[in-house]
Amino acid sequence: MKDNENTEIGEVLARLRKAQNKSQDHVAFVCNISRKTMSNLERTEHFPNLLTFGKYAKALDMKPSKLLEELEENSNFLLLIDQDTNDLD
Repeated sequence: MKDNENTEIGEVLARLRKAQNKSQDHVAFVCNISRKTMSNLERTEHFPNLLTFGKYAKALDMKPSKLLEELEENSNFLLLIDQDTNDLD
């Protein structure tokens, strides 16, 4: 079992944001979403759509591909994909 299998996607998003000393308000503004939605993303209560994902990356001065790589390496992102895919079988 990898250490990241229990790390929620939102935890990684919050960690990356905090590492850059950016507020939820700032990132929410750049993403054109409410602060409540921002909070829900960081608590993994919601998942961003592709456009919001790209804007989140931009707010963190990252390419979307780099943000995706961070999620793949540091969260349960791939495990969630596998679970959802297995439900289709």
